[in-house]
Amino acid sequence: MRKLKDIVVFRNERLYASFPTVARTREGELLVGFRVGPREKLPTHFHSQSRAVCVRSSDDGETWSREFSAISPEDELGQQDPSLRALSDGRVLASYFRWQFHPLPERDGLKKTRVLREAKGGLMRLAGVAVCTSDDGGRTWSQFRRVHIPEYDDVAAVRGRTEELPDGTLLMPVYLVGGENYVHILRSVDRGETWEDFSVVVARPPGRENACDEPTLLRLPSGRLLCFIRAYGEGGLMQVTESLDGGRTWEAPRETRVWGFPQWAISLRDGRVFIAYGYRKEPYGVRARIWDPEQEEVDEAEELVLRDDGVSPDLGYPSASVE
Repeated sequence: MRKLKDIVVFRNERLYASFPTVARTREGELLVGFRVGPREKLPTHFHSQSRAVCVRSSDDGETWSREFSAISPEDELGQQDPSLRALSDGRVLASYFRWQFHPLPERDGLKKTRVLREAKGGLMRLAGVAVCTSDDGGRTWSQFRRVHIPEYDDVAAVRGRTEELPDGTLLMPVYLVGGENYVHILRSVDRGETWEDFSVVVARPPGRENACDEPTLLRLPSGRLLCFIRAYGEGGLMQVTESLDGGRTWEAPRETRVWGFPQWAISLRDGRVFIAYGYRKEPYGVRARIWDPEQEEVDEAEELVLRDDGVSPDLGYPSASVE
């Protein structure tokens, strides 16, 4: 594979745009969802004014709408990492997680909060996962719906590809910040209206914190489900686990020799898999591999350099779509 060219999807010098995902609608348009927030001298991953938005292209990504549209305008909390997924019936699903701002004097009242971050002028509390759906190709969106995760509502986050099974069941990978079980799968049987029946993919290792996060899913033509996981420690090598029963049970994760995170994987028309990931060593950028998961391990595939001109190690967050 060779890269043809780079195209700027969105740029605004007053905004910090980040964490994109791409989906192709039933009408053939491309949607890119991403997070925007005020541009500051030192941008962070959380801001009370961050919003989940999207832009569109009707010419296979050559040109993009100049203005973005909000995915969840009714949600007044900070919105992070919107992930788009076009479903087989034409519906587009958007999932994201939320931050709620609190003034510093409220610190004492937040002592029981499990995930709290200091931010400019206040505190940011993790406020769980939400979803919106669109039945007109991302032009309008439903009101956001909180995703209830028993015992873990205030520690759950999402950044990864939701998968659709042949019977229409949706599987959404979430990760828990500070929870006992680090990677979960949530299941929806009503096209994303409600989510329940979660299963544990990776449990927290004893005595470890922040062991892994930012999972993404991929269903192979054979029916195998793969979950790619950003891992910490042991050199930060990518971990992979698989399920043979529709995501209800998972094998123990195995460590690969692929260094780079977070990941995004899609199936190509010939059955091979394309996986892209941020490369956070100099030269910073984005790299990818293509391999046949039924015949070889991802470690054996040639590494492709897509970009190597990043200015800091906090980058990547790639997404991909098949033409």
